Amino acid sequence: MKNEILQEFTFYDYSEIEISFSIKTKEIDLNTLTDFLKLKPTRGWSNGEKFLSKRLNPETNEIETVERQKPWTMFAYETKGLVNSKRFLDHADHLLSKLDPIRDNLKGLLGQPDKFEVFIQVYLKFDPDQDYFGFSSHTTTIKKLADYCQCIEWRNK
Repeated sequence: MKNEILQEFTFYDYSEIEISFSIKTKEIDLNTLTDFLKLKPTRGWSNGEKFLSKRLNPETNEIETVERQKPWTMFAYETKGLVNSKRFLDHADHLLSKLDPIRDNLKGLLGQPDKFEVFIQVYLKFDPDQDYFGFSSHTTTIKKLADYCQCIEWRNK
C-alpha cells in the first residue's frame, strides 16, 4: 500500500498573497519598456504622465485638487487576480513562468542599477486574530526569483 498525503498543514498561514515584479526608471516610457520586455504589465505609468492629486492649501486650510506629474516610469506585473491560490509557491511559479522567457532582456536592465530599479515585493495578509506570522518556500524558488531582481521585499498587507 502506498502512503498518500491527505492534508498539508503549516503553522504559518495567511489569508491572502500576491507577488509584484516592478521596474522603476526615468530612462524610458512604459510603452518602450513593455515592448522591450515583451511582457504586458498589470499596471504602470510613464515618467511625466499627469494625474490628479489632492493637497492642503495652507492659506485657506482647504483640500484642493491639483495636477501633478509622475516622477518616474513604473512597470508592474502583479499576480493578484491572476493566480487563484493562497500558496506562495503557486504565485512564485506563475511569476517565474512570465519572467523565464524574458531572462536575457532583464539581464540588460539588471546590469544598469543606476538606471533601472528591479524589485519583487511579496504581500501577505494575515488574519487579525493570529499572533504569529510567516511563510516558507523552497530555497530554489527564492534563488530563481533573486535572479530576476536586485531586491526582494516581504510586506504585511
